[in-house]
Amino acid sequence: MMDKCKADFTAKKICTGHAGYWNFVCAPFVLFWRSLTIFCFPCLHVYFWRLVQPLQKLLPCFKFPYEDPDFFGAKALGDHDDETGANMQADTDWVRCQDLHGFDGKLPQLFEG
Repeated sequence: MMDKCKADFTAKKICTGHAGYWNFVCAPFVLFWRSLTIFCFPCLHVYFWRLVQPLQKLLPCFKFPYEDPDFFGAKALGDHDDETGANMQADTDWVRCQDLHGFDGKLPQLFEG
């Protein structure tokens, strides 16, 4: 049975370098996979979005970024004890996080690290 063999390796351990001698055996495959995930897949992602963005202008069904019509403006702000959402809407400036000046061209992220 398998418990006598004690094969303690998984794909995650192999790809992160924590699988003992299996790292040596699988190194060519891991290097190839890591090169795809680091270089090729992000490039394909950029090319895909560069092709999709002109389509968004031509076809009205593609709207990005998505805006929920039921959760926008005063409805998104909600009513509070001291102020209503309609009153707060007049003083609220809606911007996307990547449009804030504090990022200086960097991509925003929720957590550091």
